[in-house]
Amino acid sequence: MFFSRLHKNLKRQDWFTVGLEFLAVVFGVYLALQAENWNEWRKERVQEQQFLQRLHEAIVESNATMRFAIDYMGEHARMAGVVMKSLDACQIAAADRRDVANGLYQLGTVVPPYLPEGVFNELRIAGKADIIRSEAIRNSISTAVTGYDYYMSFHDDVVDRITPQAIYVGNHVVFHIDPEVGAKQFIEWDETTFDISTVCDDSRFKAAIAGVRRLTYEVIKWNELALHRHERLAETLASELKQVN
Repeated sequence: MFFSRLHKNLKRQDWFTVGLEFLAVVFGVYLALQAENWNEWRKERVQEQQFLQRLHEAIVESNATMRFAIDYMGEHARMAGVVMKSLDACQIAAADRRDVANGLYQLGTVVPPYLPEGVFNELRIAGKADIIRSEAIRNSISTAVTGYDYYMSFHDDVVDRITPQAIYVGNHVVFHIDPEVGAKQFIEWDETTFDISTVCDDSRFKAAIAGVRRLTYEVIKWNELALHRHERLAETLASELKQVN
């Protein structure tokens, strides 16, 4: 239809009508392209909101995990301090027995900062990192990932420094744990055989306890730094999602 009219107008040399029809075609193509661009933009906005929602949920969950890990390591580092106090006195007060048992039992158990890598990897693998429009969110994500990668670059070294000291201490203690129950978070004094008189003059034993305790506090510090970064990211995400909803 269009080409038939165009042919007739050209034969009549009706240039005004020809021009109008060409303009109509160009405008139609322009509208089609704009509609396609708008649909693509809308699709990316949906993807962005879905990702930000999943990321927010994952970060909130990981923050709860890190808070637990910080409290967990802090409690066992405190108990290791009770072991050191008992070593200085070369005796274990009745009120300190459970703390000493657990200070020895969990010595060297450290938990690295937690990052929900699956959500971040999903964005990287899909090659859609640019769908996040908020510069504040992009910066917060970058800070969280950079901090995590930096700590993990030396976490194995921390573990390597802890392990021989924890093994040395462990060679002087026997834990009576039911294999069917498996590892516990806390144990009782009667689940431990430990004669403090055999090690209170052992400088290596004391140094091992002190060294592992110090490294545990270092890991706690890195968890606290990571938690602070992740809490800021969670707040930024929550603010963005609230504006959209």
